[in-house]
Amino acid sequence: MSVRAGDTNLPRTAGNAGSRTTGYTGSAVHLATEKARKAAVRMAVTDPDSPLYGLADGEVEAADGRLFHRGDTKRGETYRALLARHGAKPVLAEASYPPRTSHSVTTFGAHFTEARLAPDLPRVRVTRHVAVFDVGRITNHKAARNQAQGGIVFGMGWALMEKLTPDPVSGRFIDPALTDYHIPVNADVPDIEVLFIDEPDTIAYPHGSKGMGEVVSVGVAAAIANAVHHATGKRITDLPITPDKLVG
Repeated sequence: MSVRAGDTNLPRTAGNAGSRTTGYTGSAVHLATEKARKAAVRMAVTDPDSPLYGLADGEVEAADGRLFHRGDTKRGETYRALLARHGAKPVLAEASYPPRTSHSVTTFGAHFTEARLAPDLPRVRVTRHVAVFDVGRITNHKAARNQAQGGIVFGMGWALMEKLTPDPVSGRFIDPALTDYHIPVNADVPDIEVLFIDEPDTIAYPHGSKGMGEVVSVGVAAAIANAVHHATGKRITDLPITPDKLVG
C-alpha cells in the first residue's frame, strides 16, 4: 500500500482538519475492501469447485479469513483456497470517499480531574484524571488508549507548566530548549483512566470510526482550572497555573 498526500496532481477534496484523517482515509479503505469482498464472493458462487457454488451473493458472509454460507458456517472456504484455484491472482478494488457535510462528525469527551495543592507552596499537582470519549468505533483499543493518555499528559503540561516567552525586541522565543521549557515528566503523571463509548457512527463515516486528536487534550486544562477553583476559590484564566498566580 502506498500513500500520497499534498500532491497537486491529486483531485480536489475537502480540507483535512479537526481529526478527520481517520474518517476520510478509513472510509475509502472500508469502501474498497467491501468491493473486494463482493468480488471474492462473486468469484466463489460462480466457481463449480467452490463449496459456495450456486449460492446467492447475499447468502455468503465473510469472517476470519474465509467465506461461508450464512445458514451453515461449515460450508465455506478460505480466501487462500479460493484464490489459489484462480492462479493466486489478487482481488483488486478501488474506492473513493467524498466527505459529507450534512452530518456532524464532531467527537465528544468529558474530563474529570483531581488536583492537590500544598498549603505552604501552592503548586498544583494532578493526582488523578478520568476521561470518557465518544469517537465512534475504536479500531485499535491499545493504540487509542495510549493516544488518549498521551493527550491528557500534553493537556496537563499546557495547564500547569508549559509557556513560551517571546523576546520583546526580536520576537524570538527566549526558551527554545527543554532546559528552560518545562514539560511533564514521569513523576508528574498521575493515575489516568480512559474509557470509550465505542459505538460506531456510520452516518458520519461508513466504517464508523472518528479521529481523536484534539478531543483527548482540549478539555484537560479546563478541568484542572476548575479543580483549582474548587480548592482555592481562585479562578485562574491565564495559563499555565503557576504558584505565583495562587499566592495572595
